[in-house]
Amino acid sequence: MQQYTGAPILDYRAQPKYLQLSPAAQYCGLSVDTLRDRIRSGQLPAYRTGKGRNMPIVVKIADLDAMLEPIPTVGNVATAVAR
Repeated sequence: MQQYTGAPILDYRAQPKYLQLSPAAQYCGLSVDTLRDRIRSGQLPAYRTGKGRNMPIVVKIADLDAMLEPIPTVGNVATAVAR
């Protein structure tokens, strides 16, 4: 039997729920400094993976998705104006 060598098959149940800041910044197209600013201002919840200041900071992917806002277009202007 030949081994599969193509693109990896993604199992979305196995995808991470949290990302460290550098991958999180790449995920949403922002800089790490911008994410840190949003964490500091309370716009983005964040968590340490343990006790101590040197432990990595992680954010939920769902919180990153919620932080991004759609750009109004002709089809969704009424929704954007209603906010």
